[in-house]
Amino acid sequence: MANNPSDVFRTMPANTIQSIEVITNPPSKYDAEGIAGIINVITNKKIDQGYNASLGANYNTLNQRGLSGSLTLKAGKIGINGFFGSNWQDNPASTFKNSQLGTSFVNTLAIEQGRMTNSRNALYGNAEISYEIDSLNLITGTIDLNNRNNIQKSDQFFSLMNSQSIIEQSYHIDYSGKDNTKGNDFGLNYQLGFPNRKGRFLTASYKYNESDYTEENGRIATERFNYSDNDRGQFNKSGAKEQTIQLDYVHPLKYLNIEGGAKAILRDNYSDFIYRSFVPGSSDDISNNTPNSFKYLNNIYGFYNTYHLKFKKWGIKAGVRLEVTTINADFITVSSKVNRTYSNFIPTIVFQRNFENQNNLTLGYTQRIQRPGITQLNPFENKSNSLYWEAGNPNLLPVLNHNFELTYSSFKKGSLNLAVNYLFANNSVQQVAALGKDSITRYTYQNIGKNDDLGFNLNFSYPIAKGFTVNANGRISYLWLNGTSNGQFASNKGFKGNTNVSFSYFLDKYNFRTSLDFGTNSPEIYLQGKSRSSYNSSLSLNKQFFNKNLSLSASVSNPFEKFRNWYTRFTTPDFTSDYNFRTNFRRFNFSVNYKFGGLKSAIKKNKRGIKNDDYLNE
Repeated sequence: MANNPSDVFRTMPANTIQSIEVITNPPSKYDAEGIAGIINVITNKKIDQGYNASLGANYNTLNQRGLSGSLTLKAGKIGINGFFGSNWQDNPASTFKNSQLGTSFVNTLAIEQGRMTNSRNALYGNAEISYEIDSLNLITGTIDLNNRNNIQKSDQFFSLMNSQSIIEQSYHIDYSGKDNTKGNDFGLNYQLGFPNRKGRFLTASYKYNESDYTEENGRIATERFNYSDNDRGQFNKSGAKEQTIQLDYVHPLKYLNIEGGAKAILRDNYSDFIYRSFVPGSSDDISNNTPNSFKYLNNIYGFYNTYHLKFKKWGIKAGVRLEVTTINADFITVSSKVNRTYSNFIPTIVFQRNFENQNNLTLGYTQRIQRPGITQLNPFENKSNSLYWEAGNPNLLPVLNHNFELTYSSFKKGSLNLAVNYLFANNSVQQVAALGKDSITRYTYQNIGKNDDLGFNLNFSYPIAKGFTVNANGRISYLWLNGTSNGQFASNKGFKGNTNVSFSYFLDKYNFRTSLDFGTNSPEIYLQGKSRSSYNSSLSLNKQFFNKNLSLSASVSNPFEKFRNWYTRFTTPDFTSDYNFRTNFRRFNFSVNYKFGGLKSAIKKNKRGIKNDDYLNE
């Protein structure tokens, strides 16, 4: 699921989700990876003896189609949950116009504009099997598969002008690229309960994950004016193998709940990429096709211990997590190696004061680690664009974020959460750009940033009348960024945030539901740039038939804006770059879901399992 979460959520039947939790101060049992915290999706587990199944289909006017299905089966001590989904997308053409103005040693204006088409398909599924040996012994297993293909084509025109606006160079590019992602994993868990002590258990877990990614693209230049470079092609094959071993123990006492455990994540990543050069107007390959090979071994060993002390009006959660990370990177082609070992001691402490009428006040502090993903580390230089080349940086260090948060919560009738938090890091990873004398801007990542983020969060839900509910959530913060890149100091600051308000109305008598949503997003702030703000809106309708077994849904997203213009500007002492991208934005969505079957008991699931939460940051 980590490779395509949006696709999975889009086709997952709503009746399989019990609730979604956002944990901003995750306890020490969770991996220290990530900035904001943990998103925990809780699916239904109280089901009946027999089976239950569903089939669904969806379509929208941006040529996106999908099929999905689910199956839950309970027979004696064996339970099976399964889900599959597939989708196809043939997105309408998008247009773009990028410009780059040199302001120091390069006094030229480069303009690139054209159109792009994209199509993709994905197939994925998962199954969970549970075998309850007896009331104290439980075995569960999981298997997940996914396959995703993407094809992209574009035609673009490039021109380079001098300070007198005279064209010095121009050409037309036909670009085509395709990529494929395959992944599979399986896991096994054993849970041991203890007699005469409810909630005490020991869990041992193992998980294996394997993924492969291939990318191939080519660019052919025509209509050349003062342009003699060869045509180019690129091929990249990368992948990862991961093994995770985990042990968890929970011991509840009268006023105290104690947890402890250990975890090892063993990762083996590789990348082989080839550049090809062709004689203009022919297919003669004149390049050296020796692969540029990169291997990256990353092992993480974690140990944690947490304590939850509960009284009538007070609660205290405290814990520590020790993570030891080893890195062994080998750039085989250039005979360069990186070996590094570092440790992180991650404390977490949360105080909660409970008041009357289901009100409480929470004060918490935690640290979070943001390790660079393989995309940020991979030195493969993507040269598919005429103006901008991108590459990773294998020397990146993990980022340690400190987070303080004060939260007020009320759950008397509706729910209200108000929070103030302050987050800072001294070596944040920033994408930086440098202009070369060839008028090409090279983007990479560096640990150069120092960021401070002071913010306010709001989550609100209230039943205005029977069947009528309003929900609102949002965040506003002030961000400070500063750092030094290529000997040049840069800084940026400003407000950022997002809001979302929804109104939903449910007529139980007619099994009819409607909802209206509005959302806004402020500009993104980067060390060297800033994007534009955006907003979105949607209206959805849902009607159920045949004892709620058949569900028909229709919605419109962004009805007031057929196209959306995305804009980002990067500014340095050497150049100013503007990125403009126009996409089809208005969308009509239709879906149908049919469920059938009847069940009479419950599948038992293990209370602990492996969740490598850092996948959310790849």
